[in-house]
Amino acid sequence: MNSRTILIVVTSAAALVACGEGPAPRARSATTQTTSASSDDVGSMSPTPATGAVSGPADVMRPDPGRTTFERRITADIQRRLLTDDALSATAKNVEIVTVGRKVYLRGEVRTEEEKARIEGHVRSAMGVTEVDDRLEVVK
Repeated sequence: MNSRTILIVVTSAAALVACGEGPAPRARSATTQTTSASSDDVGSMSPTPATGAVSGPADVMRPDPGRTTFERRITADIQRRLLTDDALSATAKNVEIVTVGRKVYLRGEVRTEEEKARIEGHVRSAMGVTEVDDRLEVVK
């Protein structure tokens, strides 16, 4: 097997594991606040588990094993879509994807504006996604 095939198999396996039933999902407040982060922030805002209050900007981009099964399934679906898209470079297939509720955060580097638009299209077409925070950077 070549390295691309191995990468796809390993990433797919990780996505499938993420979809499995883990500990009970933590309760989410119906009044969870969301705010927009400035373009200078590294990440975006994320609700804290106990209070539903918004935490620091980088928190949302950290893996959180307490995310809900629903959020893990959205993320896994998007990862599958990216990995099976032959028009995307290996760099584009490895962007960071974090789902909080129905909002998907994207961060990483892509090679072209077309790849960036293609990734965002995959995210927007995933079932359950209502909002996308696209922080992908085109690096030539």
